Amino acid sequence: MQRQLRRLEKQEEENLRQKKLRIELAPAWAPKTKDLPDYSDKMRAMWGRFIRDVIRQQVPNYHLRPEWERQRNSCKAKTANRKQATIADFQNAILDDIAAALQTITAKETNKATSSGLL
Repeated sequence: MQRQLRRLEKQEEENLRQKKLRIELAPAWAPKTKDLPDYSDKMRAMWGRFIRDVIRQQVPNYHLRPEWERQRNSCKAKTANRKQATIADFQNAILDDIAAALQTITAKETNKATSSGLL
């Protein structure tokens, strides 16, 4: 009986240690998720800022990824006559497209709710 009790105590200690380790290894943005309200049109700007921060932290060089080539080319074209495009220009163009996608999601959800009589 005491052996089982000691084994359970050790297991609980190990579980606590693992939990602490997971918390320490969590990205800086992870604890902020608990403060996010449900996603809605009113909260879209807040979610947009949060998602921008997450992307910047998790993938600092996201603007170099091949899937964002169209945004880089568009950004180069827009800035060609006034200056050379900067990394911030590229990153903001990409993040603006992501924010626009959030707006599309909100619009579709609102339309769906309206047409089904939920709003």
